[in-house]
Amino acid sequence: MTCFSRFPERPGVSVHVEVHRATQVRGVEGLNLTWPVADFQITTVPDIPTTQITRLSCGVNLQGEQVCRCDAGWYGPECNQLCNCTGPGIASCNEGPRGNGTCNCKDGYTGEQCDQCKQYYYNLENGCAIYCHPDDYCSGHGVCTTHPVTHQISGCRCETEWAGSDCSQCAPGWYPARVCNVYCYANTTCSSKGLCSDSGACLCEASRVGARCESCAQDYYPPGECSRRCSRSNCIQGRCNQEGFCDCRVNWFGPTCSVSCPRCSQ
Repeated sequence: MTCFSRFPERPGVSVHVEVHRATQVRGVEGLNLTWPVADFQITTVPDIPTTQITRLSCGVNLQGEQVCRCDAGWYGPECNQLCNCTGPGIASCNEGPRGNGTCNCKDGYTGEQCDQCKQYYYNLENGCAIYCHPDDYCSGHGVCTTHPVTHQISGCRCETEWAGSDCSQCAPGWYPARVCNVYCYANTTCSSKGLCSDSGACLCEASRVGARCESCAQDYYPPGECSRRCSRSNCIQGRCNQEGFCDCRVNWFGPTCSVSCPRCSQ
């Protein structure tokens, strides 16, 4: 059993506690003492002016040890500092002679005044009461969203690369499946001259090569257009120029340099 007096320890003042089968409590003149436990008798010496009384309560327990406490809501060595915890998520104040007045929050709350939701807790009509971790609900690729009317978890807001109700699918233009870390859009990534493969790489038209299908494949001309094919086999007696036509040798003519005209050069 721990017993408390209503005044702090001061020089020249002592408190003596004896446990008896008695119900009488003799208090200090001018003071209204309240003792929560019966079956004991209190003896106090000299009177303490009311102006010296703080919200600190000290007493001696049955082992002869002095024990002190503060009134509810107060803290500090002299119990003269009032806890200032007013947020909606307050669980308690770190009060008492050894307390520092910090606010202890309920589950789901954080902040000096316990007025913010912890990460992954949502501020609904009944407080930060619903927990939604994106790894569980949004496949680790988004954040939970709430319905504006019911305030219940309604879905996920996915990262750019991801889509689906639980952010488990690639968004359009993202590859490969279940990884979704490569962007490919045929009209831009592949210069409108190819398609995106399952890995996100460009599959170019036959006339094009390059990561973005930006260059002409071998035997395709002119540069940039790649619209005309010309190979050595096309120019039997000549070679392809940069426009994709045959430049024939002397005395040879025709689209493929296949017409001989020995006297044409004369």
